[in-house]
Amino acid sequence: MNNELPIIKSGKILIYRLYDVAYEIDLLKVEEKLKKEAKRLRIERKPFSKAFEFANPPVSFQIKGIEKEINGKRLDINVYSKAYDYGVMSIILEIPVPDMDIQSLEGLALSLEDSEDINIECRRQLDQVTTILRDSFSGFNISRFEEDYTIFYIDSFCPEMGFDEFLGSYDIPRLLLYEEKSLDSRIKDELISLRFSYYKNDGVVLNWDNAFIIEPSGSMEIPDILEFANAQLLELRYYDHIVDRELDYI
Repeated sequence: MNNELPIIKSGKILIYRLYDVAYEIDLLKVEEKLKKEAKRLRIERKPFSKAFEFANPPVSFQIKGIEKEINGKRLDINVYSKAYDYGVMSIILEIPVPDMDIQSLEGLALSLEDSEDINIECRRQLDQVTTILRDSFSGFNISRFEEDYTIFYIDSFCPEMGFDEFLGSYDIPRLLLYEEKSLDSRIKDELISLRFSYYKNDGVVLNWDNAFIIEPSGSMEIPDILEFANAQLLELRYYDHIVDRELDYI
């Protein structure tokens, strides 16, 4: 690995918590309640636009930002939420990481992974959102089922660096697996194989509970798609539980 690693000029860590909160959410009522703050999710990028067509696109909105002390450092955190018509609410904590070196990003990632305060904060935000939108829920009941996901999102490096060049310079699997030491080559090869790129300077490496994205355009479509996939997975887990319960009853 090359020690000449670039600085993250612009980027963020996105922490997702998705909760099954109701049998159904009336998104028209959500929009009516939130008015101008609400917007519908749209996938416009050509490779994905035809593959992802929402019959009833989720409604996203921003919540008041917060401050948190993580690893001795005060962080300004932006907070967002999405409502899905099939009863899922997501809470997204967006932590900007401008002008940060890779080692500092690793340290922050480790601190966030071990922080129970993050889970508590997301639950607090969920309680506030569900209180405001209670009239939009049919069969309101926050179940024990939830999904978590983290995205390390980079808009730009200084100096600029292509996706493949960065993969050759930095041990991304160590970041995605929250390890402080270098990993066995077989583990690294297995994780790096789950990478996708459209242009030379963008790309994504996927892991089960997190992802690393370089996206110079600043587009949030790939994070939105990953969030949607996790929302679907959450509902599949919930209905699998229902089927198991009914089979036991029968």
